[in-house]
Amino acid sequence: MAQQIKQANIFGRIGTGLGRGLAEQLPKEVERERLSSGLQSFEQEHQNLNPMQQLARLSAIPGVTPQTIQSFAELAKTSNQANAYRNLGGYKNRPGAGTQESGGAAPSGYVPQNQQEADWLASMGMAKQPQQQPGMGQGQLPQGAQRPIGPETINENTINPAAKTRFPWTPERRNESVVSYIDQGFLPQQAQQLAADDEARDLGQSPVLQQRQKEDMERTNTSRNELDRQLNTKLQKEGPERYKDLTGEMQSNIERGMLKALRMDPRLSIEDAANEWSNKALSTAKAKNKFETLASTTGIEALGKTKEINSKLDDYSDTFRDSGNSEEYYNMLKRDLGFSSEAAATKAFPMNSSWKTYVQNYKPQNFKQTKYGEIPDPKRTEANSRKAANDIGKTIGQDDSILTIGRELRKKDPYFDQEAFYDEMREIKNEIGLNPRQINELPERNTDWLPNWADFLYLPWGNLR
Repeated sequence: MAQQIKQANIFGRIGTGLGRGLAEQLPKEVERERLSSGLQSFEQEHQNLNPMQQLARLSAIPGVTPQTIQSFAELAKTSNQANAYRNLGGYKNRPGAGTQESGGAAPSGYVPQNQQEADWLASMGMAKQPQQQPGMGQGQLPQGAQRPIGPETINENTINPAAKTRFPWTPERRNESVVSYIDQGFLPQQAQQLAADDEARDLGQSPVLQQRQKEDMERTNTSRNELDRQLNTKLQKEGPERYKDLTGEMQSNIERGMLKALRMDPRLSIEDAANEWSNKALSTAKAKNKFETLASTTGIEALGKTKEINSKLDDYSDTFRDSGNSEEYYNMLKRDLGFSSEAAATKAFPMNSSWKTYVQNYKPQNFKQTKYGEIPDPKRTEANSRKAANDIGKTIGQDDSILTIGRELRKKDPYFDQEAFYDEMREIKNEIGLNPRQINELPERNTDWLPNWADFLYLPWGNLR
């Protein structure tokens, strides 16, 4: 008769299962902990070990798999090559240059074998190598990657230092470029090719600049010759004879204006530019001769003809301004008619929209209340005048005149402190970018109340200060 064994109760069966599971799982957890601890320790030490020491230390870690060792060998090959370039380029201790903080890069196409290895790679900062994109040639940058060394800003002037023949790169500079590319995730061979391309581009820049400068100079000389030819024809004078109609400075300004027009408008032909600016030169020469006639014949008889004379002076001003010779007209007004500096400035450099609205709305509070009523306060007047200099300084243009602005503000406000205004302009001249002509105006200010005789004779009374 067979013996029947009674089945254990449910709790006994659960306890048996738990015991069997713990017996199987516990060694695996211990092995995993030992592997994790060994990898973390290796992470802290591997930078200071040579390749043989790294392989020996990694192989001795309990639980490490052959796949992990093989993967590390591939990583170490890239990392060690990067460190070699880094040491040659003086980057051994540079923060963020492939050290533990920034890590190296996994070889192209490498995929971690398991999550544990992936976590370890992430902890060491070893990012996956960027994949070569379809249609991308050898040594080309993948989308989003940037070259660490870009082309220099090209300044095509005739004495540009960048146009000088370049020296070949030093080994240090070349290695620095290689390291920079490796730090972006490129393999050493790709990094070398990109660095060589950068060096070739750098060395090839100066011959290109030299050729461009030669072409620019040839075009400039052609433009000058064409302008000179047309001036000779239209003025019917050549060489020094033209100085009777146009001073050397005036001719130089006209030439500069033509060359600037050619630079600003690539569609403008040399013949058209020379024609336009030779016509401006001809108009300026005619205005100059008419002005000189006016200055030599007008005296006390100008009384009663103020409006007519001012209309002519304004017309001459427009002509001189159109050819870039407003400063020459300013000097002629002072020299030939006897205008004060401020009066000459108002004719040569009249008000424009950039600061005209400010002057029109200028209503400072220059008074203080006393028991005798309101009286002018010199401190407030000075403060308001200095504030005006700073306000207008934000909008002043290269063709504006400091003297014109000071004169117009004084006409608007009889208590305006011109001395404080010009002093403040001198203090902030560099900050607001005054040009040399505007800076040279500051010592010419005349802050007394009495106008010159020419100011009184030729200008409308409303324009007198």
